[in-house]
Amino acid sequence: MKKTNLVATLAIAMSVMAAIPAMANWNMGQGENSNRWWYGNEDGSWCHSGWFWLDGNRDGLAECYYFDDAGWALMDTTTPDGYTVNADGAWYVGDPDEGVKEKEVEVQYEQAEQDAINKKKPVVKVPEKKNGVMKNYKPRGTGIQGSGVTPKSGEVNAADFSREQGKN
Repeated sequence: MKKTNLVATLAIAMSVMAAIPAMANWNMGQGENSNRWWYGNEDGSWCHSGWFWLDGNRDGLAECYYFDDAGWALMDTTTPDGYTVNADGAWYVGDPDEGVKEKEVEVQYEQAEQDAINKKKPVVKVPEKKNGVMKNYKPRGTGIQGSGVTPKSGEVNAADFSREQGKN
């Protein structure tokens, strides 16, 4: 029973942690400000005193938010300059849910995320060819198409010949 509870607790904790990087820059206040939000920039500064286009969920679409002089996002109100923001703090015109203004932006990743993305990119090595014949050809081994015999210089294997002649 204890083991099941521990596994369930760990699963929930990992689910919550997986969601945090998408909103890593949005921070909830504490104490009397526990229902307020502020946005921390990558350089350690924070948004304050005006409008900012932010792509907090990194979907390539930034929404516009207004922050007061202390850095708190205004939510579900009219800003000092007369615009309206919805319950999430995003500027909208007309309907608070459907009228949110968006702007396309380049998705910004933290360095660790960018490194992980770069590692996943496969490195494709294309064999060098001369007159349609691959240089340094090495057979793949038995069990895979072909006899495993390396073609002589200037020769091609039967599958390549058929494909080149359109007889495949």
